[in-house]
Amino acid sequence: MRATTRTYLAASLLTAVGIVSFAAAEAAPSSKGSIPSDAFSGNSIKIEKVPDFIVAYNRSGEVAGYVKKEDLFDKDGKHHERPIIVLDETLTRPKGRMVPGRGFVSLGVRDDDVPKFETIDEDEEAVDIDGSK
Repeated sequence: MRATTRTYLAASLLTAVGIVSFAAAEAAPSSKGSIPSDAFSGNSIKIEKVPDFIVAYNRSGEVAGYVKKEDLFDKDGKHHERPIIVLDETLTRPKGRMVPGRGFVSLGVRDDDVPKFETIDEDEEAVDIDGSK
């Protein structure tokens, strides 16, 4: 086989692989949305029922963006307690992050500039999430 024929064959094969890869990516788009109620099972979650990108809300209850399933849960469905990047509607650009105890924090805002959530203790007295009053 001549060198030019092998070059054209290799280029054609790479093009075909690229087209097939692109078609496969188009055929299986990432799912996004809320976690369905049937995904909850006691104190665990059925990870296979969770969309690839989970809707994230800000403190006002509006959609802030989406978080990756694997950033929020491990493969066994256990929740990670760490800041998580929040992506925009296109799932390509960061908008901010979800911070434990604070919720959504926009890009350019320091975590400490967002107040901690308040919780109610047994005596119905408001306390910060870390237990301080």
